[in-house]
Amino acid sequence: MVDTIKQALTTREIRRKLEWMVGIIFLTRVISMFPIPGVDVSVFKQWMATHSNDALNLFSTFTGGSFENFSVFALGITPLITAQIIIQLLTGVIPSLSKLQKKGEHGNKVMRAITDISAIVLAAVQSCLMAIGFEKSGMISSNHMILSVAIVTISMTAGTGIMIWLSDVLTKRSIGNGVSILLMTNIVSGLPGELNSLFKELTSNKTKPIAVTSVIAAVIIITIMIVVIVYMTEGYHPLAVQYSQKMSQSGEDAETGQIPIKVGISGVMPVIFASSLMAIPQLIATITGKGYGSGFSKVFLNMMSQKNWFNGEEEIYSLGLLIYLFLIIFFAFFYLPLSFNGAEVADTIRRFGGYVPGVRAGQETEFYITKIARHLTSIGVVMLICVTVIPMAICGAFHINTNLSGTSLIIVIGVVTEIIQQIRLELAGRNYCGLFTV
Repeated sequence: MVDTIKQALTTREIRRKLEWMVGIIFLTRVISMFPIPGVDVSVFKQWMATHSNDALNLFSTFTGGSFENFSVFALGITPLITAQIIIQLLTGVIPSLSKLQKKGEHGNKVMRAITDISAIVLAAVQSCLMAIGFEKSGMISSNHMILSVAIVTISMTAGTGIMIWLSDVLTKRSIGNGVSILLMTNIVSGLPGELNSLFKELTSNKTKPIAVTSVIAAVIIITIMIVVIVYMTEGYHPLAVQYSQKMSQSGEDAETGQIPIKVGISGVMPVIFASSLMAIPQLIATITGKGYGSGFSKVFLNMMSQKNWFNGEEEIYSLGLLIYLFLIIFFAFFYLPLSFNGAEVADTIRRFGGYVPGVRAGQETEFYITKIARHLTSIGVVMLICVTVIPMAICGAFHINTNLSGTSLIIVIGVVTEIIQQIRLELAGRNYCGLFTV
């Protein structure tokens, strides 16, 4: 990896892309410090401390603390992520969207435009509801309710629009996916504070031997999680292919080859989507000032909170874990056809005169490749569940209160490995010598 970074920094085109990445990341962190006019940040932080829950903590993590500081980037990139979930779900239901997705680059541009517009609309609705709720709670100081709500709504919506634009610039001018990079940046900005809080949680009110043992155990668990995540993001299954018609430069038959199929084909998106959906009911209840209420609403909202899944006080709250697992599995297999096309891989093999040993060319090859992709997705889902759920269970069993989660580690490591892979591909493409190159 070190050699890859050195080569990237010495390659002008790649270095310029990395400069764009660093510059935009720096710009987002600077803008995230700008508060929204008319909002008392100190009062808002006090409110956050008294209303802390999974939804607000996740929201604050995904926004890099911008929500807690109530800056113009308070919504961050989360409306775009929610819009992507909605549009992808609607694609399987609405035929016109499904046709657009299959129209190549033009269709992708239209889909991105629809997603961006939907994100702006969601941001406007979400910011308006927040502004109304916070104005009623006295966190927005103004004599004119309509004016103050309008200022907050416009500021937060504009901030989301800027984030969407910056993510598009990152995707075009930098390396990797812009949304993922911005999300990773926000999470990384809060990691030092989360690690410090975890250390204090493990060492406070404990004897020195127990504190040392707790810290060592935490380091071991985090290390194992990182190893599993790296394997999940970089591990692949080699699909053996024979090219009976392909000839090498020396004139000898070049019959064998491999096509790598990733273990975690869907990547980190299933966890992001599942966590976002689980947080929405709690977020709405908290922002609107309704609280958890009573009866069914109270039970349902407590089910959505991961802190209640392993506390052993109310067994019915553990049903939320089953909902969470179902969402991860659902989005993993739902996202599979969007990130991996077995028919396209089979067609590519056929066009280059290749075939999979023991499998008939054509439709059977497509079915075989798709079957392998589903098996690898199943393995990736198991890894995702282990990395996300096991830390929750440990924290619940030992009553450890921390916002550091496997979800954050999955996103950060997944994005970093994706960027490194993109750099390697670019370097390989520039160093490639064709058949007739002297």
